[in-house]
Amino acid sequence: MHALPVNVLKIDQQFVQRLGQDGRDSRIVSAILAIAEALRLEVVAEGIETEIQKRKLQELNCHRGQGYLMARPSPLNQLQLD
Repeated sequence: MHALPVNVLKIDQQFVQRLGQDGRDSRIVSAILAIAEALRLEVVAEGIETEIQKRKLQELNCHRGQGYLMARPSPLNQLQLD
């Protein structure tokens, strides 16, 4: 059995941007999620900017995401780290 040197797979924002508009992008994201599940990889969707994108990713069972909808980039010294 081969081992991949990765634990996290990111879905590029170019696919996330058109979710809800283009069925092709939904199929691509769905395929990425299926591959990640088969390989037991964590998935993070990048560039989530709208509630529609967030909702569509949730419908596709993507459990992690990042983007302006959740938080704007901040300088490290302004972040509260626990």
